[in-house]
Amino acid sequence: MFNKWINEPKYFNKEKETIIIESDAKTDFFVAPASDYLAHNAPIYAFDVQGDFTLECKVRPDFKAYYDAGAMMFYVDEKAWIKFAFESTDIGHPAVVSVVTDGASDDANGEKVDSPSIWMKLSKKDKVIGLYFSHDALEWRMVRLFQFDVKNLDKASVGLEAQSPAGLGCKVAFSDIKYTDKAVEDMRKGI
Repeated sequence: MFNKWINEPKYFNKEKETIIIESDAKTDFFVAPASDYLAHNAPIYAFDVQGDFTLECKVRPDFKAYYDAGAMMFYVDEKAWIKFAFESTDIGHPAVVSVVTDGASDDANGEKVDSPSIWMKLSKKDKVIGLYFSHDALEWRMVRLFQFDVKNLDKASVGLEAQSPAGLGCKVAFSDIKYTDKAVEDMRKGI
């Protein structure tokens, strides 16, 4: 399934069913809407996708600095991508964060998460993207549902990302990885 890197990691390992990715310092994917900050250097372990799909996994980042995160990425090119992250936010706690980039990035902090890991799910149906998270992989909460209508949508990749924009690096464990070439049946409920 995973067969290419978009930016090399500092460290990578596969341990049974767990993928470990560690980013270098000052790594991120973000195109600031209100400044000239631009970054597209975080490592993404990816594979090409066409049509509908769903990617799900458990994400456990080793948080050390603000913005350290483990994320799922839907990547078209440097100016068009979606980052769905479990991040150490600058509002004082880890949260589910989504960033949609079409030229410039938006940035949306979601719910506070008190556990060291969460399950995340990214699903695509035609041009509609659903982002969901769960504490137990049974009950899913929608974080965001939107249309992503960009050029070259049929030449995209999906993958796992580790980042550390303000820190010295972040190690992330991705486990319980499931992929299907179908969207979820209910795009609001994520099931």
